Formats: sequence, C-alpha cells, structure tokens
Amino acid sequence: MLYLQLLGAIACGFLVVKDKWPESLLPYLPTYGHLTLLYCLPFTSTVMSLLTQGSVKWLINVALTIMFLIVLVDWLSFVILTALGIALGSLFYTLAIGPIQLQLDFSTGYLLVYTCLFFTLIALLFAGRREQHLEAKLREISDHHHANRPVDVYPAVCRIVTMIEQQVQLFSNNYR
Repeated sequence: MLYLQLLGAIACGFLVVKDKWPESLLPYLPTYGHLTLLYCLPFTSTVMSLLTQGSVKWLINVALTIMFLIVLVDWLSFVILTALGIALGSLFYTLAIGPIQLQLDFSTGYLLVYTCLFFTLIALLFAGRREQHLEAKLREISDHHHANRPVDVYPAVCRIVTMIEQQVQLFSNNYR
C-alpha cells in the first residue's frame, strides 16, 4: 500500500511544480493531470478498498474520492475516470493479488451506500455552483464585449463573439 501511495504523491508533486515544466511538456499537462487524477483517486481507492477487504476507513475514502472527482472535473471526465479507475484497480488487484473476494457485512455495505450517496449530493451542490460561476463569467465577457465593441470594425472578432454567445446560450439551456 505504501508504494501505491508513494507513487501517487510523486505524480501529484509533478503537478504542484507544473510552473517549472519545460515549454515542450506543457501541451501534455492536461493529459498528465487527468491520468494523475485517475491514478490517485479512483484507481488507488479501489485497490486500497480491495486490499483492506472493504474496511470502513477505505469506504469513506471512496466517498471522498467521488466528491473530489465531481468537484475537480466535468461530468463526462468524472464518469470516464471513475469507470476506468475502478476497472483498472480491480484488474490490478486480480493480477497482483488474486481473485477479488469481498466479504462485506450488512452494516458495512449500508455505510458504503450511505456515504457514497451523501458525498455525491454534497459534491453535486459544489459542482452546480461551479457551473453557475462559469456561466456568469461567460455572460460577463459577452456583456463587456457588447459594451466596448466598435461597430463592425473587426468582423472576424464579431463572428467569434457571436459563436461564444451561442455557446453561452447552449450552455445555459443545458444546465437549467
């Protein structure tokens, strides 16, 4: 377990010092960030939960993982990272340790479901606020442009702003 956590800490350490990365590696930063999230959150939580046979400590860790992923990434990334992390974690456990044999009693299973639902609801609250904040920022940019736009001086800029306004409207309609 120590090696899994140490590898995750090192991966996160590279994200912390991303400002020191060479320019040639910066285009790979988003991919590296998502892979680090995949490893550190759903993969490691799955493996640790299986290693500890579903101890309460790691069941609560799974719930925190759900909350962190929902807050840190968008919905599509959340679903993909969660599914992929659980699948890879289970595969790793099966290959490295052996067959999965969880023996959760009723109270532990109930606690797992309860904490996952509770933390998911809390994370949804934070994610909803983040979406509202993003929508407000996009509207502010659009309003600022309309207030300061010279009439048809920059037709290409006007087309881009129109496309952004359409995306803001689409975004607003999808999240209401």
